Amino acid sequence: GDVEPGQFFGDILRRALQPGGAVRGILWRRTLSGTWELGGELPIQGSSGHLQPQLHDLLVEVAESAQPQVIRREVETGTQTQIFSPLRHAGQTIGILETHYAVDANISITPETYQFLAAMSEIAADYLSQQELQQLRLARQLWQQADQYLIQLGRSFELDDVAAVIANDGRQLIACDRISVLVRRRNGYRLLSASGVERID
Repeated sequence: GDVEPGQFFGDILRRALQPGGAVRGILWRRTLSGTWELGGELPIQGSSGHLQPQLHDLLVEVAESAQPQVIRREVETGTQTQIFSPLRHAGQTIGILETHYAVDANISITPETYQFLAAMSEIAADYLSQQELQQLRLARQLWQQADQYLIQLGRSFELDDVAAVIANDGRQLIACDRISVLVRRRNGYRLLSASGVERID
């Protein structure tokens, strides 16, 4: 459905924490440029989303392997267990669900836990792919508007006509309230065109 990303990721993370006793969940998503960004976390700890090189390399490894990975590392209070589950769509990893478990907890990561995380990953991947499709559609629409704008600019080489196109069509292109076009005249400026105004005083 048409759900805001914050609400959707929060719901996914709340459900991902239920099986197996996970105490924290983080969702990473891949941007159109191929970098990784923080999609959501629970409980919220105000993370900056800045990736340490070691974590970045791990996300890349999980994305390429397309298989969940269990990471156990020693911390001051014991052993910390994390599961990284890739979110796959159309043969590509578009996100990663990271779940943390209590230190030194008696964790039994059963096949059912993996199956549950796989189901959550599939739902999240569908949502992320829908978000990516919307971004691509918006980008395509913007490119089409820019093309039309350039065509309109090339229709006339009269200064007043070009100024009118810049003011009126340019306002829609960059989504602002008003554009005014001025030209320098000796020590001052002369207003040639303003969007939404037929006559210039």
